[in-house]
Amino acid sequence: MSRGLVDRARALLGRKFVQDVIALQLGRLAAVGVGLLSTLVVTRTIGPAGYGVYGLAGSILSLFAIINISGAGQSTQTRLPKAIATHNNSDALDVMAYHVQSSLAFTLGIAGLMLLVAPAYAAATQNNASIGWLAALLAFTAPADALTILVTAALQSKRQMRALSSLSTASQVVLSLVMITMALASGTPEALIAARLIHSYTILAVAVVLYGRLRLGGEMTLPPLRMIMARSLRVSPRPYWRFGVANAFDRNLASFMTQFPLQLVGMLGGEQAAGFLALGLRGYAQVAVFTSALFDAMQAVVPRAVARHEYTKLWGALWRAVAALAGGSLLVYGAMALAAPYIIAPLFGTEWIPAIPAIILLAYYGALTTTGGVFGPVYRSLGMMRMAVIAKVVAMALVLPAGALLLQGFAVPDLSGYTGLALLPAGLATMGQASAAAAAGALIVNAVFTVSVGITAAVVMRAVYKRAKAQAE
Repeated sequence: MSRGLVDRARALLGRKFVQDVIALQLGRLAAVGVGLLSTLVVTRTIGPAGYGVYGLAGSILSLFAIINISGAGQSTQTRLPKAIATHNNSDALDVMAYHVQSSLAFTLGIAGLMLLVAPAYAAATQNNASIGWLAALLAFTAPADALTILVTAALQSKRQMRALSSLSTASQVVLSLVMITMALASGTPEALIAARLIHSYTILAVAVVLYGRLRLGGEMTLPPLRMIMARSLRVSPRPYWRFGVANAFDRNLASFMTQFPLQLVGMLGGEQAAGFLALGLRGYAQVAVFTSALFDAMQAVVPRAVARHEYTKLWGALWRAVAALAGGSLLVYGAMALAAPYIIAPLFGTEWIPAIPAIILLAYYGALTTTGGVFGPVYRSLGMMRMAVIAKVVAMALVLPAGALLLQGFAVPDLSGYTGLALLPAGLATMGQASAAAAAGALIVNAVFTVSVGITAAVVMRAVYKRAKAQAE
């Protein structure tokens, strides 16, 4: 029996997909530790209000980024693997050139627009124009990030996962070190914006060098960056525009579903409340790094499977991924929710205790999006973008108006009154209005993602099942 288990383990580890996931995951485990250290130092240094200002600046940028309808990132991640799988060199060049053309046009345009409009928007919604100026400066990270995404998409599409893991790890380490340095040097939201700018352009330089060295390896040689840049001036957007726009709407709406509740919390609960909610969202985003390796590997594999019409294999892999992620995420995020009341004050300081209710509530969001994230590569590869967009629009239409009313009255019970919390650390009993506003924001996020992920899961699973069944017959 033991020999059989060993043989199965060897067979499992011999699969390219499993090797890809492991290669990505090992690098990101180290990155999570550095990212956690960065979050601890930053939040302790600038406090809830300062962190709220930084979070609101990022939120305003996300709202303006809705204008970016190029969809270049996810479009490239879906189309480039198909071009490589069919050894179509000209299509690969055009896909990468369109990425450069569309992403730079939109990111630079949005940055310029924000310099003109964002301060006035922040003054009207947050009573603080300086938040708008910070958001406008932060927008200038986007052009560099867009070009870095092109390199990561190329490495992912060629399944050069060790290189991709190294680049992702380097990005997180550089970001964490720069954030820590700037926070300790200045301790202001402005310093964090400067850190983000330094990080984006440093990693872009690293990505350019890495691409130049690795583009010749793998199953197909990719074009040099100078050829891609030259082609970006002439490539027609027509073959890619519709798919790119659909991807953009999908991505932007997903961002809107977290950023709009954060904006509401800032408007109605103040900067401290926004800081509490931002900490919860940031914390679960860092934990999601543990599963992002699986999603990256799937993003490389699923388009290939669809291009080759391997639907039976895809159906089985999809079920296994959903089951594994659902079970694992319930354990991980459930443990985090139970531990939050005991670890927040020692790690972040007593001023962050009011964030605990929002963090507990967001554990559901973490588990749901971890499991639901597996459907993204599938519906993009199957061309089901309209369905994904409709699911998000329906979710927002049903939830956000009611959520705004909930926040307006802070109609969230103070968790300190719940008898099950009687044994929690001292200080949790006093939550206040900012804590209630952050908790209300967490409930809004949970509700909107419940509707969106539920609709998406039902439609995607049915579509894959029908294709697998037809293929089997």
